[in-house]
Amino acid sequence: MRSHPQRDRLARELHARPFIALDAPVRLLHLALLRDEHEPDGAEHARLAELCREHGVDAPAADVIHFTTTLGDTGLKWERHAEFTTWTVWRHGSAGEPFAGRAGDELRAPWLDSLPGQLLVAVRAAVLGAADPTPSPATLAACFDPLSVCAAGLGDGDTQVWTDFHPDADGMTRLLLHDRSGNARQLGRRLQRLLEIETYRTMALLGLPVAQAAAPRIAAVESRLAKVTERLEILEDLDAEQATLANLMKLSAESEEIASDTAYRFSASRAYFDIVHERLQRLAESRLGDLPTIGGFMDRRLSPAMRTCEATRARQDTLSGRIARTAELLRTRVELAIESQNRDLLLSMERRARLQLRLQQTVEGLSVAAITYYVVGLVSYLGKGAAAAGIAVNETVLTGLAVPVVALLIWSGVRRFRRRIESEDDRGQDP
Repeated sequence: MRSHPQRDRLARELHARPFIALDAPVRLLHLALLRDEHEPDGAEHARLAELCREHGVDAPAADVIHFTTTLGDTGLKWERHAEFTTWTVWRHGSAGEPFAGRAGDELRAPWLDSLPGQLLVAVRAAVLGAADPTPSPATLAACFDPLSVCAAGLGDGDTQVWTDFHPDADGMTRLLLHDRSGNARQLGRRLQRLLEIETYRTMALLGLPVAQAAAPRIAAVESRLAKVTERLEILEDLDAEQATLANLMKLSAESEEIASDTAYRFSASRAYFDIVHERLQRLAESRLGDLPTIGGFMDRRLSPAMRTCEATRARQDTLSGRIARTAELLRTRVELAIESQNRDLLLSMERRARLQLRLQQTVEGLSVAAITYYVVGLVSYLGKGAAAAGIAVNETVLTGLAVPVVALLIWSGVRRFRRRIESEDDRGQDP
């Protein structure tokens, strides 16, 4: 029995990107870096392998998409996604006040500054344990922007989370968790979902600048299309219609270029937004006091941006449809004009054929008369010859009698010949 070449890969896919078990208290840093087109392929994996060698750890195979290990006393989880790579490092044990100092220093990971790619997401998380007191309002005010802070109880409320999704002075988003569950795997799942929400939220928002940049281009094409549509009723001749049709083809090409530039980004943003929505549902949030939940914050801040992307994509589709309908209308008009010209041409050809037929009939009559004249002349010479030979023939009578007979025979022969030609032509035209 032969195995499918993708069997092992498909089986491993169900176990890709597993959750990590985390015991509170713990400090964690999560980075998502877009692949840099100027970096060589596999630069992220090469850097990971280099780190593993520096810390005496076996490097992963080149085809793996996730890897978890320990570098000294710092945990590391590496994941490769379609567009970006994530690096998550953590270190157990309390480090005093949440978010004190630089995250890389407290995690003993100075190598974080040398990772390849373009940094897009940076999340710094501090997880308090059951023995730690619940953060006071003063602590929360010192950690987060009071105007943007949101909070939620997760699951049965044994884990509480606070964040403001606002970059701090180091450009990092802060997450503060207080976990009283004592369940390391559950804490790892919840924290990973929170990190994924922030990562995919940011990735989804990449579509917003694209939509904002595409809007003026779409508006310009729409304006030119409106002018072309207004001129349809005043086009005077076929040349003007064909020139307008060529202009429409240019507008169609520009519209398709805009769609090509934005299609992938809009589709990706939609997919990332759906992942964010799914992760929020799995958090099973409950409110903490009068603070908005993370889901409520996303609905208020992220959803409008996604609706802008969807509206821009719908506007593109509508524009393409309008151009297609206008071009089809103009094309129909051009075809009708050409058909009208063809009809006039056929009528002209029919008139010419009718005149040609009449001319042919006239020529046929003249031809019969001319041939009769020459044949009768021959008969006259025949009579003269017979008279010279002593045969009693009246030359004048013979010539006079020959005229109608010869004329009738020639006319009959010409007519029979014409009918034969017409009959052969009709048989040649039959399917």
